[in-house]
Amino acid sequence: MLSGEHRNNNMVYAKDSEIESPKDPNPYLNYANAIMTIAQNAPIIIEDNTNIVGSATYIEAALHTVPFLDCSSVSHTTIDFRVVVEKGTDYLKSKIQSKLTENPSMRCQEPIKGNFDKTAFWEAQLMCIEALEVWHERYLDELIKKGRHDIVSYFKNIPMNPAKSFKEAVQSLFFTFAFVRLCGNWPGIGRIDEFLYPFYKNDLDNGLINYDEACEFLANMWVKGCEWAFGYDLDKFTPSTGDAQHYQNIVLAGVDKDGQEVINPITYMVLDIVEELSISDFPISVRLNKITPEKLHKRVAEVIKKGGGIVACYNEEVIIRAMTRFGYKKDEARTFANDGCWETIIPGKTNFVYTPFDILAFLQDVLFNGVEYKDFESLYSDFEKRIEVEFYEFKKNRVSGYPSLAPAVLMSVFVEGCIEKGLCYHNLGPKYTVHAIHAGGIANAADSLRALKEFVFDKKEYSYKEYVDIIKSNWENKCDLRIKALNCPKYGNDSEGDDMTVRVYDSFTKINENIKAMDTRGNICNDLDDLGNFEGVLFPSGVSTFGRELEWSKNRKATADGHLEGEVLAGNMSPSPNCDISGPTSMLKSYCKLDFRKLPNCGPLDMKLHPSSLKGEEGTEAIISLNKALVDLGGCFMQINVVDRETLLDAQAHPEKHQNLSVRVSGWNARFATLDKQWQDMVINRTEKKA
Repeated sequence: MLSGEHRNNNMVYAKDSEIESPKDPNPYLNYANAIMTIAQNAPIIIEDNTNIVGSATYIEAALHTVPFLDCSSVSHTTIDFRVVVEKGTDYLKSKIQSKLTENPSMRCQEPIKGNFDKTAFWEAQLMCIEALEVWHERYLDELIKKGRHDIVSYFKNIPMNPAKSFKEAVQSLFFTFAFVRLCGNWPGIGRIDEFLYPFYKNDLDNGLINYDEACEFLANMWVKGCEWAFGYDLDKFTPSTGDAQHYQNIVLAGVDKDGQEVINPITYMVLDIVEELSISDFPISVRLNKITPEKLHKRVAEVIKKGGGIVACYNEEVIIRAMTRFGYKKDEARTFANDGCWETIIPGKTNFVYTPFDILAFLQDVLFNGVEYKDFESLYSDFEKRIEVEFYEFKKNRVSGYPSLAPAVLMSVFVEGCIEKGLCYHNLGPKYTVHAIHAGGIANAADSLRALKEFVFDKKEYSYKEYVDIIKSNWENKCDLRIKALNCPKYGNDSEGDDMTVRVYDSFTKINENIKAMDTRGNICNDLDDLGNFEGVLFPSGVSTFGRELEWSKNRKATADGHLEGEVLAGNMSPSPNCDISGPTSMLKSYCKLDFRKLPNCGPLDMKLHPSSLKGEEGTEAIISLNKALVDLGGCFMQINVVDRETLLDAQAHPEKHQNLSVRVSGWNARFATLDKQWQDMVINRTEKKA
């Protein structure tokens, strides 16, 4: 599985079979028919060398499509695996059946929610759970045929019933996860140490399991998670953004809803597993705070030091403050996980999507609009207006898209609110419908504005028109000026170059906060006393590019701070490649000058460190210091790649020698060999630092 042979040899296209899903005019029942067809026909795989079962064997699922149904599936959310493990799917069935009993024939007549049959929706939800039961029965029969009674003992009662042991809990989690994936969805897993620990503790206290046995069993889940990994033979699959981009993120540590620290033996068990196996397919984010124990700091640093970008870190105190400032209740904000990358959401309660905007492109629209600005503040004011107009129009158009009858019934089973309201995942069913507004290119817009301010408005070395014409010419015959522009203080060096970045960031967050939420009639709602009862869309701020700096580079003009047309510039909330020249500490300090209490959806700092600077205990201490500084200075989220440029270049030239070399791409990890050259180059060209 680690080499990708499972995917190459065992996965099939549903479309290549002669099976057809029964059709129904109701979109929800039609979807449920497809889910049942999947459950009845998907190939069953039980490997001899694993103790956990459940395999997503349809290729369409790995391509983000629902097999037997021509529609895209759901990702970028974390569903409520905890309720499955602790209460079982029969609990969810009973909730749905109660709704059907209370409302034997209920048609919603409110236009803003859509005229559709809620009864059919609940019936479709029941059919999806029944499909999971059919899939379970097929696996159970196969296990008995193979004589795998060891697995049968902890498989037969879950996930229908509450787990009663650690093995049942892990198997329940993974089997449900595998089924949701088999049906095309890519869910995050969330706070696994919090909801698995009680089962482990109970078994441990009763002498039914020890740490090593539990660790070995849980490691099976990590290995099974590699089933969608590419092998080096990529004839079936086209490499692009990497094989591990399926959003099954894990979140560890931090406080629970009551403010009590979650850290427990499962936290360390997960870190032990990923350190030993170096499996990147479950990217891990650890929630740190000011009282995180030294033991955890050290283990996190030791795993980061091994490379692969498998472990990243949140400063949970800032994120909780940002989410409560936005309007979430504190007990829910404390439960935050991520959507499958790193964007912060309330797990099991959220329909999440985000849209990134290129802030540099907005600035360039203003620079090249034909207006000859006489002072910097007039230019900056028009830049802000450009952002404001774009955001308002986008939000107004976004809410007019509701109601949506796009079927996502299976996900609706596992997200709070959908059963209760009788509304689908895509139809304002979840407790929270969130469309985050993400800014990219902030650092580049700020560096450009700073150069303009210096050369045009402060020193008056060029008129505004002259300078803009030079940019339009792609710095033709202006090599000396371009060098001066490139050498202007830039974001990422803990210098005056950060000031403009702080200003642009503050402008973005303030403009976006002017419309925190909007209902489906287009009414702006900023005073949100209870987000959970708000029937509309929430628009928190975030910062990201997720590699879109590659895509954006094709349309960007030359920049006022010296970059040429088409260059790949800053990713996420990081400085541009080779512009941060003062080392990792200065880079982190620049990042932490931003007020992340204004960013409820988070924004990462990407850092690449050379392995030679992290040797021995001193190297471990260097990473510990960086992680503590992230917390102490008020940063938000940091992901560190530990890899040297030479290794990456060799892997690019000889991928067959580096099939399992993992790198952090953005919110996800990938085996470097499965990235296409453009994405490989982006990772290679990130500024390399020594701690």
